[in-house]
Amino acid sequence: MRASCLRDWRGGWVDEGAPAPYAATAAAVRKEIIPTQADSQRQMCGAPRHRSWQWRWRSSDPRCPFATPTREQLCARLAGKRIVLYGDSLTHQFFASLASLAGNATRAPVPRECWRLRHLKCVSVCGGTALVCNRHHFALALDELPPPLPPNCSVRARVAPLNATFAPRCLASFDLVVLSTFSHWVGMDGALNVQTCLREGGAAMTSGATARAAVEYTAALYDAQMRRDAAFLSRLPSASRRVLFRTSPPGYPPPDALRPDTRGGRPPVYLAPSRDLAWVDGYARRESSPFNHHLFRRFNAIARAAYAAHGLPVMDVERPMLHRVDGHMDPLHYCLPGPPDFYSYVLWNFALGQ
Repeated sequence: MRASCLRDWRGGWVDEGAPAPYAATAAAVRKEIIPTQADSQRQMCGAPRHRSWQWRWRSSDPRCPFATPTREQLCARLAGKRIVLYGDSLTHQFFASLASLAGNATRAPVPRECWRLRHLKCVSVCGGTALVCNRHHFALALDELPPPLPPNCSVRARVAPLNATFAPRCLASFDLVVLSTFSHWVGMDGALNVQTCLREGGAAMTSGATARAAVEYTAALYDAQMRRDAAFLSRLPSASRRVLFRTSPPGYPPPDALRPDTRGGRPPVYLAPSRDLAWVDGYARRESSPFNHHLFRRFNAIARAAYAAHGLPVMDVERPMLHRVDGHMDPLHYCLPGPPDFYSYVLWNFALGQ
């Protein structure tokens, strides 16, 4: 695994005018995996407005070439492998992308070692030569939230650490484990939930102070959780070759952070990747944003440090994906085919072996 290539991205997005790599409306996996996004998909991602799949990453670092594999090339490296993707809804899209790019996706039973794990969905791909699984169901991480939350909060953020979710023998049955949980931690399951808890518990704070307290509290929980998870994963056999934590981009930039190319859509539409990232620093310094996605940089840094401390690599796609303001179907999710396919190509280039 060439993890060093994921830390220092050199290159940019180039419009290659490529055809769509798969038919999103016809992909067999789509009906099984993301049916609830169908309406948004038609609104935001239909022709002629959506062409975000045409943009391909071109590396400018000769030490880290980056290619877009054909289906045959992708399947050649997937053959015989079991992959599990765990986390938030962007991980869900990653699952749909990888299964659609590999092709011949059909529902498959979960590995025998994982029979007791609820909410795990698997598909066989590449003519049955590989297995890709996804656990999208997610609940945020302690049985009881510690102080300073008021004890009479009516909203509880339930968080299940990995060692309570996955049995070691289940995870050990996979050749590659990819995790990412940012959106849940900062959104309604996490910081926003904690904020509601503080407010309903009668915390004597202004609304701004309540939001800041909720963020600080959630960040402390996140740091502890990432360290526990990384320690648990590091005990898996050959963990440094089979575990990846994926960093997250923020959701759709609000118009006051980055001027849209056109206001003709809902939300306002960006027609191409952002050429530079001058808007990012200001956005990351904000005290609030829709769904708290301005916290992406802080929470990515927490996860990087936790996983690095245990010698586990990070699929650090923050910087390339910050450019991908185009191709969103809504404020949080991307079109398919589109930007999530980049994650699948990263696996092929840097994690699946030569």
